[in-house]
Amino acid sequence: MVHQPGALEVEMGNMIPLLQQMSNFSERCNQVVLNLVQQLCSLYSTRWHLYQRVYKNVQMVPVYESLADLFEVRALCTHRRFLCPRSRGCCQPRRP
Repeated sequence: MVHQPGALEVEMGNMIPLLQQMSNFSERCNQVVLNLVQQLCSLYSTRWHLYQRVYKNVQMVPVYESLADLFEVRALCTHRRFLCPRSRGCCQPRRP
């Protein structure tokens, strides 16, 4: 495939906003996960006994499901943007 001089540089320049958005999203995900883990650590800490007194009957399943959804979104974004270029067609929905 023959490219015009400078075409690849222009294409990379056009990708910079997308890469910045993905970097921002990834950093925000890291901050959310860190905050969640810190809160869970303090909740289960034997020093405060909060779990035994207050949260013993609270269902934590929605928290863990939301965390799993966040990981799934990150994985799909990474897969679709970097590992599965549209030119190969592997990210297109399958037709019956």
